Amino acid sequence: MGWAKGSGIFGEGLGKIPKQQTSFVYEGPPFTSSGEVSGAPYGREPYVRVELPDRGSLDALATRWSRTHVLIRWEEDFTTFNAWIPVRWVKRITEEESRWKATDR
Repeated sequence: MGWAKGSGIFGEGLGKIPKQQTSFVYEGPPFTSSGEVSGAPYGREPYVRVELPDRGSLDALATRWSRTHVLIRWEEDFTTFNAWIPVRWVKRITEEESRWKATDR
């Protein structure tokens, strides 16, 4: 599945809070230099529908992209997730088609 997983938030204080991963990379690396990455201005990111092997279908925002990968962002249970995924897993959709709406727009 992933080239690198993790680098999320890890909690252990108030009892036993399960470890939570919030950033993922699938089939990486997503780029070899920062010059390969583009993105939309904040608040104008396009909505996309993706199929993740471990999470199934979900709607998200495409925040950055390279020739081979797209960085998606979505929220679930008050947690923000980010994942670099292969371009072939991404289908652009309209905000109206999205089953999820970004809360920071």
